[in-house]
Amino acid sequence: MITLDLNVTPEHCNEWPIIQIFHNNKTICREKITKTQDLKFFLEPASDTNKIEIGMCDKKFGKENIWDTESHDGKILKDRTLTVNTCSLDNISIMDILTRNKFQVQIVDKQPVYHPTAVDSMGTMWYNGTFFINYQLPLLNNLTNQKWKKQQDRTISVFSNHTMMFHYEEEIKLLKEIEEQIAKIEKKLGA
Repeated sequence: MITLDLNVTPEHCNEWPIIQIFHNNKTICREKITKTQDLKFFLEPASDTNKIEIGMCDKKFGKENIWDTESHDGKILKDRTLTVNTCSLDNISIMDILTRNKFQVQIVDKQPVYHPTAVDSMGTMWYNGTFFINYQLPLLNNLTNQKWKKQQDRTISVFSNHTMMFHYEEEIKLLKEIEEQIAKIEKKLGA
């Protein structure tokens, strides 16, 4: 089991926002958020890649003549939004990973079709749609790599190349070759 912890803050306009959370395409939560609150979920991860989506749904954008935003002279006075303040998996913050992946907008009703379908956000959801994060087990290794592993730059000197951190592919390959050689030797000695 993996624990997903969230702290969210709603903004009211006509209605309170509805949070929607999916784990591996299964709905684990869909509820109205009326105050800043903590949410906790226990997730059963798959053995391969897993996906968590955290989003807002049911914002009208003119559907049934309901607008969830009030404005005056081009300035937004009130807006139905939901902000993810904190998000962690097994007590490891994943806000940086979650917000690095752009918010995926679900276009509805009178939203213009040319509206972007992916937008940058530091945790606030102004539209229907979701933030997402993919993860694998072992969780700590995977989140460490997602947070800090960089694209390798082989033009930098080996001794000062910070981009080599968390790149152990060559060493893992070498260890497997050594293990194969040891297995061959053990087989010959045992025969």
